[in-house]
Amino acid sequence: MANFTKEEIDIIVVGAGPSGIAVSAWLNKLGKNNVVLEKQDCCAYLWKKKIFDRLHLYLSKDFCSFPFLPHANSSPMYMPKKDTLQAL
Repeated sequence: MANFTKEEIDIIVVGAGPSGIAVSAWLNKLGKNNVVLEKQDCCAYLWKKKIFDRLHLYLSKDFCSFPFLPHANSSPMYMPKKDTLQAL
């Protein structure tokens, strides 16, 4: 576990799910010191340990990419769980 002083952190992001990781990526790009806090033992806990393997995103890949990490043209239109987790 990392130790930080309050002077080193500008923003605290609560939750290391896909949204929390995306927010942190943008904050890093903006030069804001941030830390992501997660109560579980890994990032994207629900995606890794609770969601069934057959899951596909219900929005097309054009709307579901992560910051600075667009999906390849060869990727399926609706991303499967395993491909989404690889991006994280």
